[in-house]
Amino acid sequence: MGAILLSARLERALERLSSAKDDDEKWRVARDFFDQNGFPVVNYSFIDGTRGDLESAPVQMKSSADPDFIQHYLENRLDLVDPLADYGRSGRATPYVVGAALEETLANLPDDRRSHLDFVASASHSINLLVPLPAGPAGGALKSGLVLGARMKGVEFRTLMSERAPELLVFAHHMHISLQAGVRRELDGVEPLSVREVDCLQHIAAGKRPDRISEDMGLAVATVNFHLAKARTKLNARTTAEAVARAIRYAMIAP
Repeated sequence: MGAILLSARLERALERLSSAKDDDEKWRVARDFFDQNGFPVVNYSFIDGTRGDLESAPVQMKSSADPDFIQHYLENRLDLVDPLADYGRSGRATPYVVGAALEETLANLPDDRRSHLDFVASASHSINLLVPLPAGPAGGALKSGLVLGARMKGVEFRTLMSERAPELLVFAHHMHISLQAGVRRELDGVEPLSVREVDCLQHIAAGKRPDRISEDMGLAVATVNFHLAKARTKLNARTTAEAVARAIRYAMIAP
């Protein structure tokens, strides 16, 4: 198989993403790239089935769309009538296109799903491209996806996709690798862990007990337990094992 050639535009965007100093700058780079490629609306979304029923778990998202629109979507659980959320929950890996400006994509949708897309078109954008993304450390119960939105005619969208679809997909996956852990921490309101808290959890993840960690780190057992308790609080975990699982999910410690 021959090498995949990247355009200068994509190479520059990937370089900016890799050199960004923090997650806020990475998000700006991602928004700029997609906007310059015809998609001003970027919804980076997660459905977390690790905490309950995947079919009823709410969507969490970081979005470039109008904040009032996103708040309305989240507060009114519009994900329950959103065909994009339906597709995301299904776990299918191929991209999905749907929107009020693409009549052929609406043919098999229930009335409530079509009405939702009409509402989205009136409030924000008329075409949606969903790029499913790998689940990461949380496994199959976590569904991730990037929804790119635009207000354009169907013929414009088809032309755009014929020219730029591969680059959009490549950048979406690089963005996900770079931003997944930080965005999930932000959406879940997780406080940063201290160096000691990280070290103690990493030792627990390696199968060590607090007394052994005490010896390895040169700390009193009570101090180790104090750091573990603080980590549990910050991670909203009931047990140390749950704290380890969440720290891995948020890329705070290595699996």
